[in-house]
Amino acid sequence: MLAFQKKEKLQNKNHVATGPARAGVRMIILSALLICLCVQGVVAQYYVGAKVGYGGGTARLYPEQEMAYAWGYKSGGLSWKYYSPERVVGAVQVDLEFTERGYRINNYGNNLDSSYFRHLSSVIIPFSWQPHIYFFNRHLRVFLNAGINISYNFSSSVQLVSAREGPLMSEKWPMLTNRDNRLGYGLSGGLGLGVLTGRLEYFVEGRYYFGYSDILKNRNVYPTNPLRSPLDNLNLSFGVFYRLGSGGILSPTQAEIDKRRGKTNTTQFQKKN
Repeated sequence: MLAFQKKEKLQNKNHVATGPARAGVRMIILSALLICLCVQGVVAQYYVGAKVGYGGGTARLYPEQEMAYAWGYKSGGLSWKYYSPERVVGAVQVDLEFTERGYRINNYGNNLDSSYFRHLSSVIIPFSWQPHIYFFNRHLRVFLNAGINISYNFSSSVQLVSAREGPLMSEKWPMLTNRDNRLGYGLSGGLGLGVLTGRLEYFVEGRYYFGYSDILKNRNVYPTNPLRSPLDNLNLSFGVFYRLGSGGILSPTQAEIDKRRGKTNTTQFQKKN
């Protein structure tokens, strides 16, 4: 009887683990379809791109602990972007990013020699507004990113490392429904630089992800869980965009704006005389 109960618990545990994973796969597929639909009826202001990145992460735990950035997290993904013909409006961008996140706790368990690392594999979908300024006849673009994001955590692992003895423990962290939040949300913002040549735009960008949702929950059942545990990420990425459709950039250059103003002023002067 006891063996049967253990088997049943194991089956239920596996069901809990695989259910959210399937939901995450469905979310990725739906997001990819949404990006594909966005490029229908293409004009010259639509861009698609890809990027890779490197960065670090931390968490804002409460009650507070001695936190530090954990570095070495890799990322990559696909992007869709629309440029407004008006220069002051800029662009809107949607990304589908696969990224590593996590945090580090120093002096873990009152042990001055040990650090605790939590690592997560996630997909993040940021929705960004991107105001920008052109330079050098629209061959250089400086832009800002500001927006919101949603995320889904696929898997996780933990590691305990001693400064003198090296790794003491490393194992997978099971994502339990009543303890771990797979879904998350937050704000994001950053600064970037793009070089435009023909249909291509090469860019480098720094972006900060400020989490609002907690990665851990249900402190009543799990007393070691913090009251608050949002994740923050800092990422530097490189990539390229490709302009779809025919024609060039619709946003006018400063010379074209000045020329239009000159024509308008001449016409008004002629009408007065």
